[in-house]
Amino acid sequence: MTVLCIDYKDFDLGLFVGNSIEDSSIRFVAKKSTQRIRGRVVDSSGRPIAGAKVQLTNQRTDSGGYISFFQLTPEEAQKLHIVFEGDSDGRFELARIDGGNWTNFRVSAPGYASSTDSYHDPARDKLPKTIALQKGGSARGRIILKETGRAPTTRPAGWLYVFQGQSIARSQDAITAEDWTVRCDGMMPGEYTMLLSLPPALKNWVCAKPPQVRVKEGEVAEFTIVLEEGIHLRGKLIDAATGQAVAGYIQVRPGGDSINGRGVGAQKDGSWEVFVPPGLCEIYYAPPEARTIQRWKTINLEAGKTPEELIMKVDTKTAK
Repeated sequence: MTVLCIDYKDFDLGLFVGNSIEDSSIRFVAKKSTQRIRGRVVDSSGRPIAGAKVQLTNQRTDSGGYISFFQLTPEEAQKLHIVFEGDSDGRFELARIDGGNWTNFRVSAPGYASSTDSYHDPARDKLPKTIALQKGGSARGRIILKETGRAPTTRPAGWLYVFQGQSIARSQDAITAEDWTVRCDGMMPGEYTMLLSLPPALKNWVCAKPPQVRVKEGEVAEFTIVLEEGIHLRGKLIDAATGQAVAGYIQVRPGGDSINGRGVGAQKDGSWEVFVPPGLCEIYYAPPEARTIQRWKTINLEAGKTPEELIMKVDTKTAK
């Protein structure tokens, strides 16, 4: 479910609730908004950046929930008016839901690295906010199938996650182009790992090694994500003492790469399944509500061969 927060015209703040904006279950609820977030976007020398774009990302409510719109496509964002453009002097204005807190937004401008910022409350955060952007670069990628060397013929889907080291530097750029290309503008110069996340309908496609890219100021770096048919790995978790099915979480890391790891929760009967690329894979396990995971075993998966079901006997008394 996606919950969207938009600035509707000049006076009302709305909530759309549904799986997509075309979903017939969507409801619109207009709420008067008396709170405005005003700011100005400048460069590192303090000069205003004309036409900078400010996009709402999420807002936390008093009840602890989140109003989020990370997974919007550019077309949906445009229809719902959640992207705002600053004036010639870099000034912008956003609305937010009364009673909420921690309204987060992302600021971007051509040629500059995008930046995230937030607003909490008038007593702590001064308005208008001044947001300084630094010069940045871009990354442009294409997604192809290993078998054909061309883009998939299915409808584009999924999201691109950009990692810097072990941390997410940029999340959920939707794959919407018919030719399965994606462009990330407004990136800070540096080295990144590009990870593609696909929906369940395409879970059999895997990427053996997420590409790395070096972004330079004022340049566009190129990368290619190669997808192939994954090996269907199945298993079952059982209690070592009773033989009964147990719950838990499984993560399979191709080549030991935690960033490219695929995690899945066991079903009620203890069964689990995941698609992974051929080669060495490390398998990790965590019991329900555990804070850490532990390595169970390393296996070598051969291309074109479906391995037998893996039976993991868990000592539920000592597993934490």
